[in-house]
Amino acid sequence: MADSSFSKSVRSVLSDTMNLPAEFLSFLPQYVAQNPVSTLDRGPGYEIGYDQITAPVAITSASEAAPTTIITCEEHSFDGNLVLAEVYFPYLTPVAGGSIGISLYEGSTELAAIASNLAQVGGTYLFRFTPSAGTHTYKVGGYGSGGSAGAGPGGTNQFAPAFIRFTKV
Repeated sequence: MADSSFSKSVRSVLSDTMNLPAEFLSFLPQYVAQNPVSTLDRGPGYEIGYDQITAPVAITSASEAAPTTIITCEEHSFDGNLVLAEVYFPYLTPVAGGSIGISLYEGSTELAAIASNLAQVGGTYLFRFTPSAGTHTYKVGGYGSGGSAGAGPGGTNQFAPAFIRFTKV
């Protein structure tokens, strides 16, 4: 790999001011490439993950134990500290006279029921929890007497996407 003039300048400054050996300086770019800075070291307010849908989902399951999947999350890495899950829907519409429940799941395990609706309403639902350190895959599921969880692509006369965001607290 050819050195850019910037890299040569950095090596020159480091070797002149810190007396670092040339062998160390030539290895430094390779070390940094193989050992990226972990995002787990980020402080409060860091967005760990964001997943969205851009089309409505029909909620057909009546069972809280086996909900209709509304948003499937990618695998995200957590450090074992407190996290805020923020779930947003532009609208939730149950069938006439019915109700919809919305919960957060890891696999088939329900972590929390985060919303229950008796009328057409949208909004943001929050849940604070502490996932264990490591990677996790979550989903937002819906259940009840039927209806839909709204979402759109955004833009003129379009609903915004529905989403879930994980933020370090």
